[in-house]
Amino acid sequence: MTTLFEFPITIMGYGRLEEIATPYALRYMTCRTFFPMVFGRGPINWIIGTWPRRFTEGFQRLWERVSWRLNVRLNVKITKIARSPAGILIDMEYPEQALNKIKIVKAKEPYDYLVLACPLTADVFEQLHLVPNAAEQKVISEIQINPYCMTTFWIDMKPQMAAPVAPVLPLTEQGTPWAVARQFQDNGSMFTQFYTRPTEQQGDDEVVKHDVVKQVKRLTKLLGGTIDSTKWHTFDRFTYFQHFTPEQIKAGIYAHLAGMQGGDKTFYVGGATDFELVEPIVVHSKYIVETCFAGTANRAK
Repeated sequence: MTTLFEFPITIMGYGRLEEIATPYALRYMTCRTFFPMVFGRGPINWIIGTWPRRFTEGFQRLWERVSWRLNVRLNVKITKIARSPAGILIDMEYPEQALNKIKIVKAKEPYDYLVLACPLTADVFEQLHLVPNAAEQKVISEIQINPYCMTTFWIDMKPQMAAPVAPVLPLTEQGTPWAVARQFQDNGSMFTQFYTRPTEQQGDDEVVKHDVVKQVKRLTKLLGGTIDSTKWHTFDRFTYFQHFTPEQIKAGIYAHLAGMQGGDKTFYVGGATDFELVEPIVVHSKYIVETCFAGTANRAK
């Protein structure tokens, strides 16, 4: 049973089974993700649907469509966010083009509320030039992050993988690739993704990149693949899975997060409150709007 659950939990970046709090596993593993992930292609997909899902025209196209009916500002650099009982004041800069000349325009915009749909980490507050209040500082100091890496290469692999996503089982040491994806191989594409959780000892970005890419190339040889060095490849290291330990949950950290809603004219709907999945964040955002902004009369309709 341990191996069965290491794929949808540990390999996907949510921590080892002895570390992760049970509510996270239950929240993540719905039938629609668990069965197609574990059993791959077959009759189960006809009943539940295929996994993973992907946006055929790119994730950016989704948000462009969302923006059509909203006042979305693009290419904006936020230089300061100030909060007060009167509301939110945001200082920003953005490029403005007149014929072949581009100038940087500075502006101040007032808002009633601030909704943060982003990681509640110190670097994000720094990028937004937003001074965290006492409640936010508590979350920043306690929140846990699992760093994760995605490496891509153009690889000629024969025979092809039996499924578009495959785990490396039994589970190997942290710092080695845990999953391989070739989601477009049925269309003849040799684009291959490798997912790795680096070790805490690797630390420095360049050290992590060197060690992870080395392990990816080693696994490629074991799979009988050949990397096409003439094609571009990518390496990304990103923070992942904002979470808390079972001890922190028992101590009431989520009650603390709930109590923060609306304080300092600010609401929170990011990964710390809703797990790092787009759907629950969107659902929570809608709930916040309906209950706190639109009012009960509008919700009744």
